[in-house]
Amino acid sequence: MLRSAVAALTALVATAGSAHAATVMVSGALSSAGGTVTCEVVNAGKKTVGTVTVAIVPATQPANASSVNCQPVLPDTACPATFGLGAAGDYYCKVTIDKGNKKDFRATFCDVASGTCSEVR
Repeated sequence: MLRSAVAALTALVATAGSAHAATVMVSGALSSAGGTVTCEVVNAGKKTVGTVTVAIVPATQPANASSVNCQPVLPDTACPATFGLGAAGDYYCKVTIDKGNKKDFRATFCDVASGTCSEVR
């Protein structure tokens, strides 16, 4: 009986949370010599999005991420983010969209010096 109540409560919380859940997209990691990286997100959908957060994350130290917010992001516009890295290492781009469908966004993460890019999915 207790298990049933816990399962029902878990399902209720999961359902309630999913209505307002943010969409998260992540790139593959890129090795950088510590120069400049860019992560550009384009709203290819038909609706304006309230907030898009673009974070550049050190793969071995995710707590040290740097981020920018774009508000609002209109259809057919971009949220560009350029970051100067302080150290060489592997980094990835994490995009958080407050409300929106993942299918409506395109994003690319690039190391400027090497020209290497990774699609953000």
